[in-house]
Amino acid sequence: MDDPTPFSDAEKIRLKRLAKLRQQEESQPPSSSAPSASSSASASRPAQPLAPKPVLQEAVPASTGSRVTKVESKPTTPAVTPAPTPTPKPAAPAKSFEDWQNEALSRILQVTLNPDAVSKGGVRHIYLITLAVELECETSADTPRPFRITADIFDKTLIARLSIDPNNPGDEYAEFAAELRVPLFEYMLSCWRRVQEIRKGMWSRQRVPNEPGRISAADRCAGQDQGIARLVRRVGVADAGHVSASAADVPLGSEQLVPRLLVDTDTAEGLPDEFFKEMVARFKDEDDALAQIFGPALTGLSGRIRGETILGDYWPPALTMLTEHKNFASVLPSLPNWDPAFSTPRTIELMSLLGPFFRLSVFPDDQPSVAENYFANSEGRNKADIDSAITSLRGTVRTIQNNLFGILNNIVRASPTGKDGVLSYLASVARKNEKRAQMQVDRQTVATDGFMGNLAAVLLNFCNPFMDASKIDRIDPDYLRTPQSRIDVSKDTKINATQEESDAYYKEGAAQPDRNPHFITESFFLALTFLHYGPIRSLVNYNDFLRSYNDCKNQYQRMKDEQPRWANLPQVAMNETILKRMKDQVEKLLCHKLALDAALQDPEFLSHMMRFYNLVMTWLVRLVDPKGGHPSQAVGLPLPNEIPKLFAMLPEWIIEDIVEFFIFVGKFGYESRVMRMNSKDELVTFAVTFLRSSKYIKNPYLKAKLVEIFFYFTYPLGKGIPGELDVTLNSHALALDHLVPAIMAFYVEVEQTGASSQFYDKFNIRYNISQSRNCRNPESFTRFVNMLMSDVTYLLDESLTKLAEIHRIQSEMGDTAAWEAQTQQHRQERESYLRTLERQAQSYVALGNETVHMLQYLTAEVVEPFMSPEIVERLAAMLDYNLAQLVGPKCMELKVKNPEKYHFRPRDLLGELIDIYLHLNCPDFVIAVARDERSYKKEWFRKASGILLKYGLKDNDAIATLEKFVSDVEVAVQSGIEEEEALGDVPDDFLDPIFFTLMKDPVKLPTSGTTVDRSTIRTHLLGDTRDPFNRAPLSMEMVVPDDEMKERIRIWKDEQRRTRRQQRLAALQDEGGDPSGIEEEEALGDVPDDFLDPIFFTLMKDPVKLPTSGTTVDRSTIRSHLLGDTCDPFNRAPLSIEMVVPGTNISTIPDDEMKERIRIWKDEQRRTRRQQRLAALQGEGGDPMDTSA
Repeated sequence: MDDPTPFSDAEKIRLKRLAKLRQQEESQPPSSSAPSASSSASASRPAQPLAPKPVLQEAVPASTGSRVTKVESKPTTPAVTPAPTPTPKPAAPAKSFEDWQNEALSRILQVTLNPDAVSKGGVRHIYLITLAVELECETSADTPRPFRITADIFDKTLIARLSIDPNNPGDEYAEFAAELRVPLFEYMLSCWRRVQEIRKGMWSRQRVPNEPGRISAADRCAGQDQGIARLVRRVGVADAGHVSASAADVPLGSEQLVPRLLVDTDTAEGLPDEFFKEMVARFKDEDDALAQIFGPALTGLSGRIRGETILGDYWPPALTMLTEHKNFASVLPSLPNWDPAFSTPRTIELMSLLGPFFRLSVFPDDQPSVAENYFANSEGRNKADIDSAITSLRGTVRTIQNNLFGILNNIVRASPTGKDGVLSYLASVARKNEKRAQMQVDRQTVATDGFMGNLAAVLLNFCNPFMDASKIDRIDPDYLRTPQSRIDVSKDTKINATQEESDAYYKEGAAQPDRNPHFITESFFLALTFLHYGPIRSLVNYNDFLRSYNDCKNQYQRMKDEQPRWANLPQVAMNETILKRMKDQVEKLLCHKLALDAALQDPEFLSHMMRFYNLVMTWLVRLVDPKGGHPSQAVGLPLPNEIPKLFAMLPEWIIEDIVEFFIFVGKFGYESRVMRMNSKDELVTFAVTFLRSSKYIKNPYLKAKLVEIFFYFTYPLGKGIPGELDVTLNSHALALDHLVPAIMAFYVEVEQTGASSQFYDKFNIRYNISQSRNCRNPESFTRFVNMLMSDVTYLLDESLTKLAEIHRIQSEMGDTAAWEAQTQQHRQERESYLRTLERQAQSYVALGNETVHMLQYLTAEVVEPFMSPEIVERLAAMLDYNLAQLVGPKCMELKVKNPEKYHFRPRDLLGELIDIYLHLNCPDFVIAVARDERSYKKEWFRKASGILLKYGLKDNDAIATLEKFVSDVEVAVQSGIEEEEALGDVPDDFLDPIFFTLMKDPVKLPTSGTTVDRSTIRTHLLGDTRDPFNRAPLSMEMVVPDDEMKERIRIWKDEQRRTRRQQRLAALQDEGGDPSGIEEEEALGDVPDDFLDPIFFTLMKDPVKLPTSGTTVDRSTIRSHLLGDTCDPFNRAPLSIEMVVPGTNISTIPDDEMKERIRIWKDEQRRTRRQQRLAALQGEGGDPMDTSA
């Protein structure tokens, strides 16, 4: 350096003073002896009255090597009389300004020019002998001695003090070695503190004498604090030579500030706020001054915190205070380590200036000592103790996050440069940690959960002012593709766009002119990003952790249960060691789980996240709202077919994060009561909107998770408490109008998710749909019912099959002798297979229960969709098969140990199946059950009735209705047998190629040219939109009626009936019977469907119209029906005996019009038949008179 060091300057000053002294000695006469410096000063001092000074009576121990203050001795006085008259003591004369000034400045600098005042006031003052010698040379003989420190020589005095080399003080300062060891910065800071004390004392005492002068002097002394502050910068970069060897362990330069920044500012060890204010004010115009002084100090502070946890003194109180000064706050982003460019995703939290502060957390992966300290021996502690520890940790984390927000908020508000620096740092962290969003990532290569979570919490605080959607219009939806976007989502999967479309869209946006995005926009998108990389990923990882924890716990429990088996084996010692290690691991994982619960289930943080995601959902609905008026105006549904690009081009993870958050709250956050503390309308609006217009979201799993949210928040909480969304769904306008159609449409849509696991995915999704039934709508949902039927068939079949296999293995294990005789390997394989079966059975039975339950309550509400030709026979066959499984000969195979473990409640399941039969009790269903030759047996119904009555699951009326239903089925079975016998063998051409039944309405498939029955292809297309013969795309609108085939079938049926009648006539004639009935039937021919009774399908003789459904039936039919069932068989409306048969007269409405039509048709048929017979007789030459009768 060009400038000499302070020690070099001091040496020069000392040499100069010595030279002056020699010159003065040589100029004196030879006769006079050379006095010492002190005696010369005394001799040359003129005699003048001095104000009496108080005498200091304190002696200093000799070991200190300090001078002892001289004490004035008073002359001995003669003895006085025993009772002298007391005289008042004269008041001490007022201290002169010069004396006060000397004492004040001596106290500030802790130095003196008076050798007798070294220990004045009990504090050691360094006697500046070199300065005293210099003043002796420079002043006249009439200057008062000893010298006093004045404002005029204050700078010279300070320089003299700082010029003393603490490493080599010399003989003249040897006795002050201890005082000189104080580091320069500490010495100067203590001087500054004493300046402030004197300044405050002057203004508080308000003495009248010399008031103007003293105030002026105080101001001049206080003004020296800026001079001291000016020296701080120089001391901050001072070199190691300024520190004595005995203080070699003291940090050098600006690092001396670090210990003071770690303690409170109002303590003796802290850095006073006023001192810092004056330093900032002093250097505010110097660009790099504050950075040079505090940059290394803050770096050292950051490094000190790097190894801390929340268990120790982790937070420097001075840090927040420093950033409250705008000049200082605006400097921080300019420091080299604010955002080090060479840092990695993992090291940025260690190397960046504020990174170590942001990584303070309770996450066990980051800082396991916190979890293991707070939750040690947690299995033996009570819940209140654990809850107290969790509450304490959450409070600590909130304090950290609030302090961090205060720091960044101060920097943002300090200047535009500061705001840009904060946003740039956050964006840099996000870009470096993009891999955190991946499903498979090495967590040691990315930032920790605590670091990302704290940053996300700070950003949520920045978003607080606009979370109420009051400033939603300031969020620029086009921001992500502008050149100023700090976040790159161009390669992320979009909500509804291909990668090619996305590339073109974002490339077009990059060419837009520059614009200055609003801070609200940047905060919004940065918060979305950090929640995606931080807390949301932590929530997903929590599920993985729970699986690992439960697996470890179960493995430990299994080994513990098996301990008696290997207790006497040779490997017992090794197994005991393994068991102990497993126990330790389980206890450790439990500590980690509780720490994760404290971090992730914090009600305040979850509530904060929910309010933000409410804003995000509102913003997304606003983007797709054609009017753009949401939320001030309700969005209109369904949405237009054209999807706005602003919505379609957003990253898919925005919606994924929303659903992941609410699913986590639904699974684990009930005790946090987050849903009750916040508005739920935004969630309902969002879910209903995108389920109703499901094409807007391309990924079926995201839509499925919307349904899963409804499942968690509509599921009853127990003890009659409804789900947390129950009330909202039953009062929300959009939900009432659109939820049920949307869910049922999605139930069908989810049949094909496009994934390899779609077969299993759909059951989980539909299970959630089955729980979301708060709003009801009687619309037709044939496709929905078809998928529901398929699910019930598969799930119940798998459930009962798995239970039967479990029964067999449990029976094997129950035979102890035979089981023990098996090999160890065989037993382990069977036990492993049993555990697999148990897991599968639990899943299948739970899904099957809910699907059957949904079928039960749907059939109670509406019957017509289940009676469609493509549904009713499949439904009947499914119910008959499962009824046979539950009460048939194989029912004992379903008897397993602890059936509740598998959610298997056979009586409840049987009751729900019987409910479905009773709900669907109508002619079409009766005929469908009768046609089920595979599984239907009246014995199963009789056995089911006995079980239901025995356990009180159904009352006598319900059993009577069931018996009447079975009786009707038996009649229909007999009719079907007669019909089948009448038709005989059906030609293969007339059989449906899929179900091999006689086609009633044949149609031709244009894609393959195959002829099938219309009901068959309609059933197929409900679940698969491809031709079953060549897999070409097909819809019902494409099929063509095959009229030729239909006519051929009609002619064949007529021929078969004619042949059958002739056979019956011949049989009657052989037996001598009356053929008139057959002749009447033959005369009428085929009866129009309108004239057939809709229950027994016979020609109505006395048609009447039912007032409840408007259906026309035969009078005898409805009378027979009402004997066993008091409901209209067509709409299940009440139809009591009193309404129908008052007394002995039928009070239904006679259908005279139908009766007249039937009469006219019968007359026409008889006339036609007669004409045909006459023509036949005339052709044969017979006598037509034989037919006149």
